[in-house]
Amino acid sequence: MSASIKPHQLCWILLFWGIPSSVAQAQTPLQSPSSVQSSQAKPSRTEQIPITVRLESTRLLGLKGDSVLWTLELPSSTSPPPQPVQANNTVWVAWGPILRGVRLETGRVTDSHYLPAPISSLEPAEGGVALEVDYGEGVKGRFAVKSGKLEGRTVFLPTLKVTEALEKLASSGLGFNPLTPETNREAASILERRLMRDTLNPFLHLYLGRALQRSGQTAQALEHYRVSLSPSVPFFVSIRLARVLDGFGYSELAAEALSAARANWTSLGYSPELAVSSAAMRAYGNPLGYALELDRSGANIRRDAWFRFLRDLAPRFEGFEGVYARYADSLSAQGREGEALEIRAFSSSLNRGSLYNLGPVALDRARDMARLAVLSLLLALLLTVVSLGLRYSGQQRKALERMGGLFSSLWLHPLLRLRHAAFSYYTFSEKLVVLTLLVGVGVGLSALGWAVKTQSRAADPALNLGTLGGPWFYARLERLNTDSSAPETALLEGLAAQLDGDDTAARARYETQSEITPPLAALENNLGVLETMRGDFPAAQQRYRTALSLEPGLDAAGFNLRTGDNANLGSGEIPAQLEPPRLAYPRPTQIYRAVGGPWSQDLATLFTRPWDALSSVPLRLSPPLKSVLIALYLLSLAFTLLWLLVPRPRVAGLPPRPWLFRTLSVLVPGLGLIDEVWGVLLLIPWCGMMLFGLSKVLILDFTALPFWSSDLSGTWWVLLGFLYVLNLVGILLEEIAHAGRLKRLVKAQGLEERRQSVERRQAEQLSSEGSTPLAAGDSLERG
Repeated sequence: MSASIKPHQLCWILLFWGIPSSVAQAQTPLQSPSSVQSSQAKPSRTEQIPITVRLESTRLLGLKGDSVLWTLELPSSTSPPPQPVQANNTVWVAWGPILRGVRLETGRVTDSHYLPAPISSLEPAEGGVALEVDYGEGVKGRFAVKSGKLEGRTVFLPTLKVTEALEKLASSGLGFNPLTPETNREAASILERRLMRDTLNPFLHLYLGRALQRSGQTAQALEHYRVSLSPSVPFFVSIRLARVLDGFGYSELAAEALSAARANWTSLGYSPELAVSSAAMRAYGNPLGYALELDRSGANIRRDAWFRFLRDLAPRFEGFEGVYARYADSLSAQGREGEALEIRAFSSSLNRGSLYNLGPVALDRARDMARLAVLSLLLALLLTVVSLGLRYSGQQRKALERMGGLFSSLWLHPLLRLRHAAFSYYTFSEKLVVLTLLVGVGVGLSALGWAVKTQSRAADPALNLGTLGGPWFYARLERLNTDSSAPETALLEGLAAQLDGDDTAARARYETQSEITPPLAALENNLGVLETMRGDFPAAQQRYRTALSLEPGLDAAGFNLRTGDNANLGSGEIPAQLEPPRLAYPRPTQIYRAVGGPWSQDLATLFTRPWDALSSVPLRLSPPLKSVLIALYLLSLAFTLLWLLVPRPRVAGLPPRPWLFRTLSVLVPGLGLIDEVWGVLLLIPWCGMMLFGLSKVLILDFTALPFWSSDLSGTWWVLLGFLYVLNLVGILLEEIAHAGRLKRLVKAQGLEERRQSVERRQAEQLSSEGSTPLAAGDSLERG
């Protein structure tokens, strides 16, 4: 047959002979629409396999069956990360405090959140994921991410483990220093591959920009630098980016990063009114360290910019007085006297509200002053007891000779021996001086204990974050054993709740102390803020006026009152253009009272429960030795108080002044006048000056005191000479007075002897003649 078979005829033939349709379709160049639709409706076996994820050590794998679709590398960690959680097409994976949302199909990071502490567990929740963070010390916190937003206030744990997590996530596993790569093109290639997985990490853009900059691609580098300035990162990330960019020579970009850090700091509830410790400052990107580094290198313009940033962000950093003083001196050396004066005035203004307006060093000075006072009083007490023992040793020895001697009388006549103890021969004024010195030692120890306790508690990291609130803050505050009934504690806890957004809890805590008389000005202002936020403007204005009447210098209340008056507020919603009211933060003295209580409480405990009060004083002694010393002190105090009421023995006459006592009185100012006020006023300063002079030998350190110096200056010698001159004048006057008393005593004794002689003659005359005796007075007059 020469005629060719047409295609449709071939199809019928194949169908008739039962050839599989798949073969027919393979051999047929055309397919009907129905057959095409049928093949698309039946997915292949491979397409039906779901995508799963698996966490293997430091890698997150996206799997389709046995094949790996994508891999997300994680840095190594001491504790394994929690198991990832899948919600719809997003896989939530945690590493440290970083929570990232990964697209299930591609393995690309599409969402990222910075938590305040390392994430310990993840679990699915409606509309997102619920998670738990571990602050350490048994403190946990609960957060949730719903619809891409993090719910809950974040108060970051001030540790490098938390604040450097994002940077470590970007640099881990690179095999080179991303800021100074040896091979720029190879580094850029590696970083580009990483950016394909995670475009939300600003440090990857920073590192890639650096590699491109070093390879000469300045325009592309600048683009990546700009992308790295993400406004959604925490303030400490922006500060770190600003440091690096400033070091690369991009000061304008660094200024943008600092502006973002400033805005985020404020939005998170951090405030320049609160102190920031050195550890927290380092965790927050260490802007202070970088400013000081610029100062040492002579980059004055950039240094000034960073100091302005510090003044806006956290001016009350640890050690600010010394830093601002050196900065002002540097400005003066450059001829910028006006700016130097302004910096000194600003530094001085930060001390307002502290103890005696001395600033952060107030408790250090109180501690060192108490230590110096205690040591001076102990030395004065020792010298007083020794000198008075020398003074009355002769009288005591003569009285004890009739009882068997100084030592034998202890068991021969114990009660009489106790009656003739050395302390019994002291005059009443001398006993009173010894008692005063003993009580002074106790008071000084009480002040020392209060200063050390308050300083330790006020330096707690939770109170030096730059903010208040969060689970970790409340747990630390509870461990400080604060006085819950104190209004200062109510201010701390209420303000923390207010910053956390819990206005109900804040109001309840404030109102427990709002009825005290007089109330705290800051507490009244913050209650006014609560009234403003709920629309009761007249009540808020009244609160602000009360706060200003209590503390006219309270800036927050003044601002809030002016803002409300200018806006002519009534009842209703807060106008959108109105600046939100300002909160009042506790002053340092209020924090001291909240965590340490007033010193008067410790002083009252000293007189009501002396053992408990003295046991709480940190003396750096073993507990047994400390208990023995406390027992000896209390026994000495009780013995002195009891013997104050016991009169001197009859054999004790005029207080003597033996030559050994006189010599000691000349060598130690005040000892020769110890029975008078002037003696005490000379002795205690001399003891303090001796402690200064022998500080190197005795290994004593009182560096917090403004007049302290380990080297003896001319002022020290002048003051010491002045004490000796006063002492010599006092001794001369005392010797003259003593000679007069002795002369009168001798005269009185002579008259007594003559009277007794006349009486004896009269008695003899009566016995021999029997005549009427004359009066003793007449005999003396005739004599």
